[in-house]
Amino acid sequence: MPPDPPPAKKARLFLAPTDRHVELALAAPGQAARGARTLRAFVQGALAMVEPDCGLASNAVTRLVSRVALEAGPVAGVDLPDAPAERVAFADVVDSALGRLRRAGVRPDHLFQAEGPQAALLAEVMRRADEILASKSLVDPRSAGFVLSRALRRGPCDALLQEMSAYDVTVSGLVSFEADDLSWLEALHARAREAGGRGLVVDMPLFSGESLFEPTDLDEEAVGSVATVLEKRWSELAFGPSLDWSPLRDGAASLVLRAAGPEGEARAVAAEVLSALGSGVPPESIAIVVPALDDGTLDPLRAALSDARIPFHEPRGPSADASPEGRAALGLFALASGPVTRERVIDILRAPGLHSGIWVSERAERDAEAKAALLAHRLRDVPVEVDRTGTLLVENLRAVIEAAGDTDEAWMPDALTRMLESVALLAKGTTRAEIAVRFGALCDKLDLGRPSIGELGAALRVEALRGRSLALRAIGEGQAAVRAIRDATRAVVEAAAMLGLEATPARVEELYAEVRRASATQGRSDGGGSRASAVRIARPSELCGIPYDVLLVTGLGPGGYGPESDGGLIDERLWSTLPASARPPTARERDRIRRAELAWAMGGARRVVLSYSTTDDEAAPHPTVTRALRSKITERVEPSSRVSRAASRIDPRGAELVALSAGSLPAPLIADRVSIERARLAYFLDPRADAGPFTGRIDVADPELAAHLRACVGGDAPGRPIAVTHIEKAAGCAFAGFARRVWRTRRQEDALEAADPRERGTQVHAATAAAFRAAWEAGGRANRRKALEAARDAAMREVGADKEAAPLRRELLIAAVDVALGFVAHGLEEQGYSFALAEQPFGPSVAAPWDALPIAPMPGEGEGDAAPGASVFVEGKIDRVDRGDGGKSAARVVDYKTGQIPSKSEQGTLHLQLPLYAAAVARATGAEEVQALYLGVDKRGEISAKPAKDTDRKAIADKRLDAERTARKVVLSLWDGRIEPRPVKGDLCDRCDARDVCRRPAVVPGEADEEGGG
Repeated sequence: MPPDPPPAKKARLFLAPTDRHVELALAAPGQAARGARTLRAFVQGALAMVEPDCGLASNAVTRLVSRVALEAGPVAGVDLPDAPAERVAFADVVDSALGRLRRAGVRPDHLFQAEGPQAALLAEVMRRADEILASKSLVDPRSAGFVLSRALRRGPCDALLQEMSAYDVTVSGLVSFEADDLSWLEALHARAREAGGRGLVVDMPLFSGESLFEPTDLDEEAVGSVATVLEKRWSELAFGPSLDWSPLRDGAASLVLRAAGPEGEARAVAAEVLSALGSGVPPESIAIVVPALDDGTLDPLRAALSDARIPFHEPRGPSADASPEGRAALGLFALASGPVTRERVIDILRAPGLHSGIWVSERAERDAEAKAALLAHRLRDVPVEVDRTGTLLVENLRAVIEAAGDTDEAWMPDALTRMLESVALLAKGTTRAEIAVRFGALCDKLDLGRPSIGELGAALRVEALRGRSLALRAIGEGQAAVRAIRDATRAVVEAAAMLGLEATPARVEELYAEVRRASATQGRSDGGGSRASAVRIARPSELCGIPYDVLLVTGLGPGGYGPESDGGLIDERLWSTLPASARPPTARERDRIRRAELAWAMGGARRVVLSYSTTDDEAAPHPTVTRALRSKITERVEPSSRVSRAASRIDPRGAELVALSAGSLPAPLIADRVSIERARLAYFLDPRADAGPFTGRIDVADPELAAHLRACVGGDAPGRPIAVTHIEKAAGCAFAGFARRVWRTRRQEDALEAADPRERGTQVHAATAAAFRAAWEAGGRANRRKALEAARDAAMREVGADKEAAPLRRELLIAAVDVALGFVAHGLEEQGYSFALAEQPFGPSVAAPWDALPIAPMPGEGEGDAAPGASVFVEGKIDRVDRGDGGKSAARVVDYKTGQIPSKSEQGTLHLQLPLYAAAVARATGAEEVQALYLGVDKRGEISAKPAKDTDRKAIADKRLDAERTARKVVLSLWDGRIEPRPVKGDLCDRCDARDVCRRPAVVPGEADEEGGG
C-alpha cells in the first residue's frame, strides 16, 4: 500500500452536475473547508492549467464550425440546401450528432470504417471540424474530457491536484456517465492515487423499499445496470475508483393527481404546492419535476404558479420569442431578410416597449405609441399580405388613405417608408459583425429592451391598484428576451471572429437563422443554481442526490420521461459498425438512465406526489403511476373546468368562479349584470315584449338628449342628412342601422390580396365609373373599339392594375377591369338610353339640384311620431345615371351588383336605394319618365339586367312614394329612440356588422312562430 499522503494533501473535492448540488455541499455542516465544483467547471479549470494553449469552443463556435466544415467542399451523396435558414438547420442537426459521437469517444477514422451514407457524411465533417478547431487551438467541449484525460496521463499533475483539492474526490448526483466523463475521471483518480490521495468515489443510490415502477424491478435494474457497467470497468484496474452506496427512502408516492389536460394538471400541482406551503414547508424545500424544459411543457405550469402567487425558479426562462419584445427584435431580422409581410410590420408596430418615435416623428413616448397603433390599424385595410421589398405595401397604403380622403393620415406612408428603410439598413451589412452592429443600433434607437420611466411607473401603479406584479413581470421578461437575442447575436459574431471569419461575407437572413438557433438555447444550463424562497422546477437529472420535503413529479402520462431523440443521423447501421468501446448509448440504455434519475430524485424526497394528464382513457400512464395505483395510493381527479366544484382553488378569482357555479350570491356588480342579461334573454324569447333600456329603447324625455340623438342619427337638416344605405340598413333592423350610423360599427377584417366580396364590389364600382367616363369621352357608340380601349386603360389606372402587385391582388384587379368592360360593352349595345353620369352624389357636398333630397311629412302620420311636421333629408351616391336618347324626357338609374340581386317585391319596403335614387334623379333632371334597374354579373362573367322589361323598371322607380314613406318611418323611429334588435328577416343577422354588439341569440322565436303556434 502506498504511504499516507502528507496532511496538506488530504483536501477533499466534491463534484456534481449542477450548481444547486454545489450550493448544498458547501452549506452542509462541517463542509466549509471542502472544495466543491460542478463537473463542467472542473474540466474547464483543469484544462486551463494543464493545456493552457487550448481553449474551449462555445456552442456557437461548434455550430459554426460544423457549418463551415459542411460547406468546405462537396461531400459524397450530400446536396446542401440553398436557403440559409435550411443550411443552418441542417448544420445544427449534424453538429448535434457530432456531439453525441464525440462524447462516446468516436473519432473520424472510426466513422470512415463504418457503413452507411450517414457515416460518410459525419466522418468527413468531423475530420474537417477537427482540422478547423486544431488550427485555432480550440477544443470541442463535448470531447474536452478526452483532452483532459490525455493531459493527465502524460505526467504528474501535482499543481492541479493541489489547486483543485483533488486528492479525495467524490462524485454525486450523476447517473449518466458518458465515455468522455469516465475517461478524465479515471485519469484523475490515477493521479490522485499516485500523489497519495484516496482517489475517486462515486456516490450511487441504494433503495431500501419496494420498487417505484411497474414491473417491480425497473428502477433497481436501471440503477443496477449503471453500477454494473462501472464495477465491471473498474474491476479490471489495479486500484480503480470505488462506489459508495447511499441508502434512500422508498420514494413511494403518497398521492396521484389525474387531470384531463395540461392546464388542469398544472392547477392541481399548484394547489398541492399551496397546501405544502400552508403546512409550513419552506418553498426552497419543494421541487417540481418536469420531463422537458420546452415552453409547451412549462407554460401551463408557469401560468398556474403565477396565478397562485407562488415564487418559482427554473433553469431557463421562456424562449426569446415568447414575449412581444422578443418577437419584435426577431421581427426586425425577419423583415430585413424578406419578404416584407403586413402581419410582421403590424406586430412590430404594436410591440410594447418599442419606442417608434424615429418612424412616426414623435419624441414623446405616448404620442409615438398612439401613432404607431393608428398606423398598424390602418395597415389592416391594405390589401397586400406579402411584398418582396415593401414598396407595394407603401403605395397601397397611400392609395387607401387617398381613397378615404382622410388628410389626418397623410403622414402614414412616410412613416412606413422610414420604418422599412431603417430595417433595410440591416440587409445592407456585408459581414456578421456589421449586421450585428446595425441591429444593435436600431434596437437602441427603438429603446427595445430598455423600459422607460413611464412604463415602469404605469406598471407600479397597476401593481398598487391590483396587488399583482404581472405588468412588471411582463416588462422583465421582455427585457430578458431582447437581452438574450442580443447576447445570441454577439455570440455568433464572436464565434465567427474566433474562427477568422470576421471578414467573410454574410447575408442578413444567414445571421437571422444563426441567431434564432442560438437564442433557442440561450440561457439553458445544467440545472442552474437556486433562488431564495422559491419552488424549484427541474428535470430528474438535476435533482438526483438532493433531498426535498415535497417532490411533485409531473408529466407522467403515456410516453412521459422517455429517452431523448437521436436526431436521425445515428441509425442502427452506423451504431453497429462502430467499435464497441465507442458506441453512444442506445435508446434502451438512455431509457434506463432516465428511470434511474427519476427514481433517485423521488427517493430523496420525504413526500412524493405524482401527476399526469391524459385525454385517452385507454392509454396507460407512466409505470410509476401504474405501480402507485396498484398499491392503492389515493388518486385525486382534477376536473378540466376551473369552475367545477371539485376544481382546485389556487387564486381568489378561481375561488369566486367555483362559488358562483355552486350557487353562491355574486357581487352586486355581477348581480346587476346577471339581471340585465336575464332581461335581455326574456326580451329575445318573447317577440311581443317591449324593449327596455338594455334591449333597444332610448328614453328621449330629456329635450337635450332628444336633440343630441337626432343630431347623431342625422336627417334633420339639409346640411346633416342621413345616407340612404343607413336607412335601408335600419329598415331591415333598427339596431343594425343605428349601430352603423351612430356608432360607425363595421366588422373589421384584414384586407386580403384575394379580397372579400365587399372589396371586390368596391373595385368593380371604381373601375366601371372610370371606364364609362373614358368610353364616352372617346366617342361612345360612334367608335366602339376606341371607346372600349379607352375604357380599359382608364379602368386599369383607376384600380392600379397597371402597377406592380402581388399575384392574387393583380388577379383581383384584372377581374374588376374585365367586369367593368363588360358593363361598358353592355351600355354601348343598349338602345334608348346613353350614359350621362357615374358615381353621382346627392347631398350637402354638391350644389342644387343634386343637394340633399327632402322627404316631406306624409299624410296619416300619427301623433306618436317624432316631429311629424319636420322633413327628413337623405343623401347618397348613384352608381350610374343614363339619359333618354332622341330628346326623350327620360332618365334611368343603374345600380351595379356583384352579388345577389334584391327581390322585386321588396322594393320600397326593405330595399330603398333604387326608388329613392329615382326620386333624386327625377328632381335633379326634371325627367317625365324615370326607370331603375340592377346590372349584375355572375361567376362566369355574364352581364344581366334586371328587371328586363321597361314596364317593370318603371314600376320600381314609381315606388318612390312607398320608399319615402318607409324612409320617414324608419328615421322618425330612430329619432324617437326605438332601436330594437328585431330584424325583419332572420338571415339579416348572418351578414350583420353589429352582430357582436347586439348579441342576439342565434335561434330565437319570431312573431310568425308565435302567431302560428309554433
